Amino acid sequence: MNDAEWNSMKIELEEFFSVSTQDTSAVQGVYAGLAAMGDSNADSRTGAKKALQALLKDFEGSPINRRGSRGNLPTTVAVVLDQLAAELRDAIAGAFNSNPNFRAIVHRHGKAVSNGASPNYTDGAEFGAYIAGKARKAGAGLYSSGDWDGSLDTLVATIVEMEVYEEE
Repeated sequence: MNDAEWNSMKIELEEFFSVSTQDTSAVQGVYAGLAAMGDSNADSRTGAKKALQALLKDFEGSPINRRGSRGNLPTTVAVVLDQLAAELRDAIAGAFNSNPNFRAIVHRHGKAVSNGASPNYTDGAEFGAYIAGKARKAGAGLYSSGDWDGSLDTLVATIVEMEVYEEE
């Protein structure tokens, strides 16, 4: 691992630790030691990265274990969106699974069904993942458009209330 890749990984992890709402204090101590080791000995970087991947595998939003591209989102924004999406996914899954009748009335989008999928979601995890993906994409759009600065504290300020006028 070259210096640029190593330093980029360290920056992403430090941003993740700074915005994560999860308790990462124990992992941060181990990270500090592994980062110092990798800084002083380039040959140890691959092993240090593998150790960090193992330690961070259960943390939502961890940039070191993210699969695929995160696009042009800064790590801090991606972490906020990943954590919110995971929380939403779990909440939706729990609600969906609370009543088997929800499976009968909540259907997939038409394109998925026309490509051979069942019109019904298999379970709450599948439906929750679908909704969480849509929410994450919407959050990325808010950030990309400049309507949101990427901070969890300011996200609620992006809510647009519409006035409803009733006929008399």
